[in-house]
Amino acid sequence: MLTNGKTANLKDIVLKKREPEQLKLFVTSWNMGNAEPAGMENIFGSPEEINQYDMYAIGLQESTYNIKGSEDTITHLQNRLKSIFRGFFVVQHCYRAQLQLYVFAKESLRHRISGVEQSIENTGFLHVFPNKGGILITCIVDGTKLAFVSCHLTAHEGVHHCEQRNASIVEILGGVRAGDKRIDITEQFHHVFWMGDMNYRVTFDDSTPENTKKNIAVLNRVASKKMNHVDAKDIVVTVDEEEAFAGIDDEDDSDSEIPTKKAERAANNKKIMEMISKEQWKELLELDELNREIKSGRVLNEFVALQPAFPPTFKRMRNQAIPPRQTQGLLKWNLRRASTTGTEDARAAPEERTVADFYHEKRYPSFTDRILYKSMKTFDGDILPEFFTSCETAMSSDHKPVRAGFAVNLTKGRSDIFVHRMVVGRRNDRVHGHKLRLLVSDLKGRNLEEMDSQLFGGGSDPYIIVTSDPPSLLLHRDKIRDYYEGVKSKVIKHNLNPDWKETLVLNLASVDFEGLARNATLIFQVWDEDTYNADDLIGCITLPLRDVLLGIAERGEFRFDDVLRSNSEVMGQLSGTIRLDGNLQDVLDDAQAITADRGHTNNFLSLAIAEREQANSNNGGCCVIN
Repeated sequence: MLTNGKTANLKDIVLKKREPEQLKLFVTSWNMGNAEPAGMENIFGSPEEINQYDMYAIGLQESTYNIKGSEDTITHLQNRLKSIFRGFFVVQHCYRAQLQLYVFAKESLRHRISGVEQSIENTGFLHVFPNKGGILITCIVDGTKLAFVSCHLTAHEGVHHCEQRNASIVEILGGVRAGDKRIDITEQFHHVFWMGDMNYRVTFDDSTPENTKKNIAVLNRVASKKMNHVDAKDIVVTVDEEEAFAGIDDEDDSDSEIPTKKAERAANNKKIMEMISKEQWKELLELDELNREIKSGRVLNEFVALQPAFPPTFKRMRNQAIPPRQTQGLLKWNLRRASTTGTEDARAAPEERTVADFYHEKRYPSFTDRILYKSMKTFDGDILPEFFTSCETAMSSDHKPVRAGFAVNLTKGRSDIFVHRMVVGRRNDRVHGHKLRLLVSDLKGRNLEEMDSQLFGGGSDPYIIVTSDPPSLLLHRDKIRDYYEGVKSKVIKHNLNPDWKETLVLNLASVDFEGLARNATLIFQVWDEDTYNADDLIGCITLPLRDVLLGIAERGEFRFDDVLRSNSEVMGQLSGTIRLDGNLQDVLDDAQAITADRGHTNNFLSLAIAEREQANSNNGGCCVIN
């Protein structure tokens, strides 16, 4: 146990706060319904309103449409968006068939954005067709790692189709990769924003889907990708999906899952219309499939789904908009007919109609278009949602766009974690002192997911790999590396409840407790060893180094017992103990020296650059950078 003075000293350093810089982020998703967009500009507002945000993420589904002339729809839409976002540049534009994802940023941010990557996963027919799937774009702003996913999931009402949607999310997370390609984006990016036409419905059915773990659709993904006779990249659909994929993967009015009793369906529809008319959003959202699935833990664990307080965006009559309610009467709204330009036609006579007039009667009005987010534990609280609304005056589709504003607290990552000059030796960048040495023991896995086929006896052969964020924090054989595969445990054969009788040694290149507390994370990965195939990831946990240091300060050790997750699914449990190796006072003295005089330190960015320059010199001018 630490003395009170040492405890207070370490706690004060770790808990020291500073005012972060904020990034203003605008996220929107729109299923365009394969129609040339009318009222798209209304989603974003005036140029003055647009300039209030630093970055825009725009997810589009069913975004192909027929236009006159030789210009293709991708170029046509791209030019239209560029005309809206003057003073912004395209960080990345990723598309396949009808799915598109744009990320725009202000020109003033260009030199601060790095590490841009993209990835695509198809989940449509045979897991090859791109009529459904997900698109990923990632980037780093200063030291903050952002990931944006836009998706279009399986349609239809009914519990079976809800289960397919859950499986598609797992498949997307398992297929889109960036950063450390070994693990999914939710366990390594500081903030993940998820948007799209997710197709989760309002339902009166109490049936619940099966868990998606090892779902046959997910397992078949690998086999499906081997179908060389179909190239998904070359599939471009320019017609309405409801016609193109009827009977395969999209809407069909003869869907067997829809209640066959017309009276029952009519009564349910009336209940929904009454809730919309009375703006009873809480009651309506209690019938929402997505909320139910997240709450149950079956999908998107630890994600926050923004809650709509507006009329459902699906399935709407085209070229019509529901204005704000004007009267309090049941199902009574004062309305004007809206023009196809997305503006109110002042010449039209007022007409009193019911909410039901704005929805297709064969579909329950539903919040299919959604926006969610998730933060790594180290950065919990750094996303501040500002609003979540729909845009009624985007008129051309049978969906209304949804949009959300966020303030994101930025971190500087490795540029904010300082390392003493003595850490870097004169030969081979070897570390001689001024480092933090942690000991990890009492490691136990419980209820690990079975990864091996029953044909080979089932079970799993687990082992642990510990990595860090930023990756250069964890030393490799006492050397600083910009990327390191991690500290590995021994393999325990055929055991779903393993106990590792060993101590893992983690050498961290910094004792800058202040910088570590703001920016650093330990990532524990549990893997299943395969003899003949690539090893399988069972799951990950992330531990904020801030929490580890506070545990050491208060109790002399940090104990953890957390849920392993992979592709947002729960895959078991991992527990253990972390202690400081060595004399705490010596470590605190080093930390105080860094705090007192940062002129005697280099940050990680400088070290990484210096390492590459040295490698370039040692290799006769040839430097290979991973």
